[in-house]
Amino acid sequence: MAFLCLYAFSVLYFSPKGTDGGHFQCEPLRDQTCFGSRLDYNFTTLDLVTDSDTQLDIEENLKKWEGLKFLSKCWSVLQPLLCQVYKPQCFNDNVTLPCREQCLATRKPCSVVERYKEQWPDFLQCERFPVGNCKGGSVTELQLNESACKRPLVATKHESSWYEGIEGCGIQCENPIFTTEEHTRIHRFVGAFGSLSFTCSLFTMITFLIGWKSQNRYPSVILFYMNTCFCAASMGFLIQFADGARNRTVCREDDTMRLQEPGENDCFLCILTFVLVYYFSLVGALWFVILAFSWSICFKSLGSTRDNFAGKVVYFHAIAWLIPLTLAIGTLAMKQVDANSLSGICFVGYKNPNMRAIFLLVPLGLDLLIGGSFLTQGLATLCKLRRANPNFLSHRAAHKIKETIMRVGVFSFISFLTVFTTFACHVYEYHNQKIWEESYRDFVR
Repeated sequence: MAFLCLYAFSVLYFSPKGTDGGHFQCEPLRDQTCFGSRLDYNFTTLDLVTDSDTQLDIEENLKKWEGLKFLSKCWSVLQPLLCQVYKPQCFNDNVTLPCREQCLATRKPCSVVERYKEQWPDFLQCERFPVGNCKGGSVTELQLNESACKRPLVATKHESSWYEGIEGCGIQCENPIFTTEEHTRIHRFVGAFGSLSFTCSLFTMITFLIGWKSQNRYPSVILFYMNTCFCAASMGFLIQFADGARNRTVCREDDTMRLQEPGENDCFLCILTFVLVYYFSLVGALWFVILAFSWSICFKSLGSTRDNFAGKVVYFHAIAWLIPLTLAIGTLAMKQVDANSLSGICFVGYKNPNMRAIFLLVPLGLDLLIGGSFLTQGLATLCKLRRANPNFLSHRAAHKIKETIMRVGVFSFISFLTVFTTFACHVYEYHNQKIWEESYRDFVR
């Protein structure tokens, strides 16, 4: 019996604050408002919180939480909890505590607190509050004021657009770090460079079509396929310059940026630009590898009459068209297509850099490595032949063959530089993406 009494005394004496039935020191409530909402009682206590010694401290600490007002779904459940903990109603040394269900209701929509503060303050740990006995029987009746998402975040129902788990608030369509003038300047550059690339590629295609009978053989016809791919990729960048096309491409109807597409019925332009830019860029890069390989075997067989490409053409087309198609379908199936307001297109890995590494950097890196090795082999073979017989190319090889091979060789090196530049730009963006995300996070704060 004595043991039971001692145990009961220890429980009552040493139990943490925040349980019903405890004795609290009531004092007059100086400010009968909490975040602008009127409180219908006159006494409160400071015993529930550990970060405030006076009611002036209470007011200062409440202001620290006001930064979450722009998170509408978070604030609607967090505000009443804060008011009931910082300014609880105290009557006859007793306090009615918020219930545990009310506290738990704040954890998912307010997960941003744990992201920046690592954990909730001790006095806001849900284990401190009793189960049940919520005011009015439901959490919704405890909500005081609804709030809107604060720019640069906008309200959205699309979970894929929620910014870092902030429920109900997503990234606005136009990147707020860049001004409207900077967006316009970048769009002009994209338009000028895309138009130039489209014009040059189209001119090359027309040139090939005019002399198709004489040009329709390997390796020279590979140039036609490469320019066809570059022309299609350029069109993907130029679509945004049609009337209203840029907003329909990168923005959803609620003015949030398109992320993790395809996810809606109105994402046609987004998917179209992705297919044109991503798929045809990878196809063009693979045709570059095939061109380097063809150039290499041409130099090895100079002077012979055998057809070096017999039986290989089918494999060329299968490799060039099917591998990028598989990657594009995989990207779409995993919903890893994201929009970017600066480039005005949808592409892979704007949100998830790991997806960019898998679906873009690895394929381009392999293209550079394999294509570069074939280019090196071809150049070494040509140099070896010239050293062995300086007159070999001019006497034993036809002038037209020599001219074609040299033209293909020059274009191969230009293509290598183009693919390498593209690869370097994507590597730079991949390397700095975390820094840019941190800058954006600081801007949102």
